[in-house]
Order: sequence, then C-alpha cells, then structure tokens
Amino acid sequence: MEKLREDHGFSTVDRALRFLSIRLGSRPETAEMVKELDAVRDDLHSKDNAWKNAREQRIAATAETEFLDDLLDESVMSLSREVLVLTKNDRNSPVYKKLFPMAPSSAMDPVTADEQSVYVKGIVSRLKEDGDYEKLAHYADSIDGHFNVLSSAIKKRDELYMPESRASTDRNIALDKARRVYNLMYPRLQIALPEHPELVETFFANISRRSSAKEEPSG
Repeated sequence: MEKLREDHGFSTVDRALRFLSIRLGSRPETAEMVKELDAVRDDLHSKDNAWKNAREQRIAATAETEFLDDLLDESVMSLSREVLVLTKNDRNSPVYKKLFPMAPSSAMDPVTADEQSVYVKGIVSRLKEDGDYEKLAHYADSIDGHFNVLSSAIKKRDELYMPESRASTDRNIALDKARRVYNLMYPRLQIALPEHPELVETFFANISRRSSAKEEPSG
C-alpha cells in the first residue's frame, strides 16, 4: 500500500478514495466503512468546487479590469496623438510636456499601479484647469469616466482575493484530512481482516509516483 503524501493533490487523492470506497463496498466485512469514507470524499469535492468557483470569479474579474484598462489606455493615447498633431510631433513642447511629463506608453503600462492613477488624475486636472487645452477639454470627461469605471472594477476584483484565499485554505484542510483517513484505513483493514493480509493490499489503488508532478496546484 502506497500512502498518500502531501504532494499528492486533488486528482490523485480523489482517485484513491474512489477506488478504496468501491473495494470497501464489495465485501460485507468492510461495507460499513464506505459511508465514512464517502463523507470525507464528498466534503473534499465540496471544498474543491468552492475553491475553483472562487478562483474563477477572481480570474474573470481580472479579465474585466484588463479590458477596462485597455479602454483607458486608448483614451489617453488618443489624446497624446492629438496633442502631437498640434505640436507638430514635438514631445519637448511645453504643450505636450505639461500633459505628459512621462511618455504615456510607459506611464500607462502597469495595470492599476498607483503611479498610473496619479498620472491619469494629473492629465484630467490639467485638461480642466489649463486654458491651453480648452479645445481638448472634452477628453477630460472621457478619460475620467474610463478611470472611474476601471477603479470600481479593480475594487470589486480585489475584494475577491479574500474569499479565494479562504476557499483555498478550506480545500487544503480537506485534502489533509482525506489523505489522513485514507492512510489510516490500512491498519484498520489489517484489524478487520487479520487472516487475509494479502487481501488488504487489494483495497488500495496503485498510485504512480509521477502523478504528483502533473497535479494542479493545491491552492
């Protein structure tokens, strides 16, 4: 019997429990153990599903923030292109420098960074307050609108990290319990079937030592 180790993840643990449950139910001497084992497996499935759902919720929210960030980037880049037309492509012109003290392609690169927030707010403020940009003032509402929507989406995404972390912890606890129950079943079966030690071995699946290398993360 190969024991389940810590590096055996959900797929391997679930398969081992399934096999053991089938074997326990195949003999009257051990059938009463099935209910206990299946309860552990059901709990593991529940915790695994909860973690996967929480993880996908956060990943989906991240996809939304990346899309909204692209919209904000494009809005800023559109303004940059229009200002370059006015300055005849002179990036050292005060008209350009006041709006873009740093190249927008660099400043807008880190998604949700604090530096990006300061940069965008500076652009909006300059457009609204500096008379040199009266003809470009309409960009302020567009950029500010994209920024506010993105900020709201980031807040919602960030709020999903905690539920994901809790679900991951619960899943890891369930995995630990499942491995422990599985491993302890061997001495229990030795007691239940003292005259057939070779039979006890058949209750446990052959677990490939390479299986853990292909496991998905434990959380």
